[in-house]
Amino acid sequence: MLYGRNIYKKVEKIHIDSVGLSKGNGVIILGGGLVKNSILIVDDLTFNRKQIKAVLKDMQQIEFYDAEDGFQAIKEVEDNDIDLIILDLMMPGKDGFDVLRELKADAKYKDIPIIVYSGMDNIDSVNQALELGAYDYFSKPLTMEQIQFVVPVKVKNALDSYVQRKALLRMHEKMKLELMLANVLQQTLIATSKKGPLADMYGKYLSCDEIGGNFYECVQFEDNVWFIMADVSSHGVAAAMIASMIKVDFTNSIKYLSCPAEVLRHMNDTFYSMMQGDYSFTAVVGKRQGNVLAFANAGHSHPMVYTHETDHVHVLYSKDKPVGLVEKAEYSSHKIIVSTEDIIFLYTDGLFNTREQYDMEMNYQDLSGCFMNYKHIIQENPEEFFNVVLRLFAGIADEKVIDDVSLMLIKVH
Repeated sequence: MLYGRNIYKKVEKIHIDSVGLSKGNGVIILGGGLVKNSILIVDDLTFNRKQIKAVLKDMQQIEFYDAEDGFQAIKEVEDNDIDLIILDLMMPGKDGFDVLRELKADAKYKDIPIIVYSGMDNIDSVNQALELGAYDYFSKPLTMEQIQFVVPVKVKNALDSYVQRKALLRMHEKMKLELMLANVLQQTLIATSKKGPLADMYGKYLSCDEIGGNFYECVQFEDNVWFIMADVSSHGVAAAMIASMIKVDFTNSIKYLSCPAEVLRHMNDTFYSMMQGDYSFTAVVGKRQGNVLAFANAGHSHPMVYTHETDHVHVLYSKDKPVGLVEKAEYSSHKIIVSTEDIIFLYTDGLFNTREQYDMEMNYQDLSGCFMNYKHIIQENPEEFFNVVLRLFAGIADEKVIDDVSLMLIKVH
């Protein structure tokens, strides 16, 4: 349960209620139980309040609240969970217009539907109330048609609309919490640093949504250092699930396959058989064995290697088809000599997606120049190097990006 402990260090409390919705006759069913709808009737005359309650007597599971003026109305709204307000416009002190203005200006209460009513000869007041945000209206004195049909239907429509809105908001909050938990899990599964006898790895991942489709990993297996950086062609939940599948497939395949090209061919066969070309991902897979770095590129941004002896950055130009795009894709392995203190740098194309001129060749030249200029920072603070690169190329502020961005450094021992 190591991952669970890590997650709950970051998320102290996540409470997700299961929500079920069934509405009708003014009743909402949440989590299997009946919940009454609360209606606040605001009128300075007791007779009028009693008459409206009598009109609505056939509606099921209704709980009524009374208010004699605008001041009491505001207090009732603050103290109770009100689903509908039936509001007389003409009252002494704080009238219906003042109540409307105050509630519609408050984010906590602005969505509560308010049905206003006034005398038949005061239609201008009704129009003013509707402009202030009233949901509907009726006139008084009540006619038989209003008593039997108009008022009950208006109340039912207002309640149904608000109940549905509250349920959707509740479901939205549930989804946000689930996505936040998924994000924490994803961040926990992607290491920001690993140190080993053959190499040290440092990484940074920024998602444009709550969860994203980038993945990177560095594994020291037997006497070899394997690494991968992948970028799924979509975002959100589906991309995150595919990224998790990439992790499993990669860590399994390197146990019995000997070179990066074979790993990519295997992954392509696996993902194409499952996705049939609907989803794909770019990836760079590398293997460092002794002083030889072998790598294969499936449509991904070109990695870079800084060689300490020559004090030079090499852009590893090579690119085959993305994984999962076509059946039986072929991939080629390439090699470069590396030694102690060399640095391998990988990144996703989200790093460049905010630049005004999306000229990839210029981006690679600029990035390799940045790599040279700031390589001294890598030795002392890899995280600060990532921040420099993100500021210069992604132009981010407060770690907000328009596309998923991943960065990984591997320092060879």
